[in-house]
Amino acid sequence: MLVSCKKKSDNQGENSSTGYRIIQEKNYYNNLLEDRTDFSYSGNNLTEIFGYTQGTKAGPDGKITLEYEGGNISRVSVFANISGAWSIMEEALAVSYTGSLPAERIITTYDDTGSVTNQVRYTDTYLNGQVNEEKSYSMQDGSWVLEYRDQYIYNAQGQLQNIRSYFGSGDQRAAVTYLWQNNLIVEEQSSNTDSSLLHKVEYSYSGTSLTGEVRSVFIDNSWTQTGTTSYVYDTQGNLSSQTDRYTTPSDVFRLDFTYEAGKGNFRQLYVVMGAAPLWNGAPFPMPTKSSGLPDGQLRDVFHRNR
Repeated sequence: MLVSCKKKSDNQGENSSTGYRIIQEKNYYNNLLEDRTDFSYSGNNLTEIFGYTQGTKAGPDGKITLEYEGGNISRVSVFANISGAWSIMEEALAVSYTGSLPAERIITTYDDTGSVTNQVRYTDTYLNGQVNEEKSYSMQDGSWVLEYRDQYIYNAQGQLQNIRSYFGSGDQRAAVTYLWQNNLIVEEQSSNTDSSLLHKVEYSYSGTSLTGEVRSVFIDNSWTQTGTTSYVYDTQGNLSSQTDRYTTPSDVFRLDFTYEAGKGNFRQLYVVMGAAPLWNGAPFPMPTKSSGLPDGQLRDVFHRNR
């Protein structure tokens, strides 16, 4: 499911509002450093991302490379370091664009020998610069077969109200509903094929900056809290830290971000991968460990041996 394709002027877009771009992310589990991610640029374009297990290894154990055509990302390739050699694990090909928004993407997954294990194709249509419908296909016996169709519904102010997901057969698969206050999303609820409630996320803000989330699951006709997330920003307005706390087990995950002066396009990578932020108050960069990327894309590519 595509999360959003609505761009925002922030520290990760081509029109940087803070004048800074991300260069490093560190991931902690119960205050112990697990891994580190470094970002490299050529001019204003992100070109390589390297991942290091435990954040201290001399050589990276994973990397992502980006290629461009006409200012747009045309190819994203994900590699794992296997016995000292780079082996391709995943590749996202942006086949075509509608302006700066991807209209067709093909994502291919490989095994350790370089053989194709899975292919998924996404096609997107837009209305007023926002995604209107996305279709996802799987490769079966040499042909693309429609698996899912997602519809995005907005109100008169252009605010996302619902996402309705259907199987290729036309039967409803799932739905997400959003509640807005003062031009900010304050609640998100998801439901199952029979419209039964599944999950809820409640959002809190300082001004227009997202500062907290409370996550709950619907069990026995009531909501049970499963975890929280807090966001902290530096003096330039960059997201400097995200902390996720879970109820059962009582684990704590923290992500710290480092920036440098300059413009970047990290957001464009997430647009191509189909996982850009939902709304203008959402924090960015979207952390690679908890960004909701489809099929685990990017989140698990750096540290597959853990």
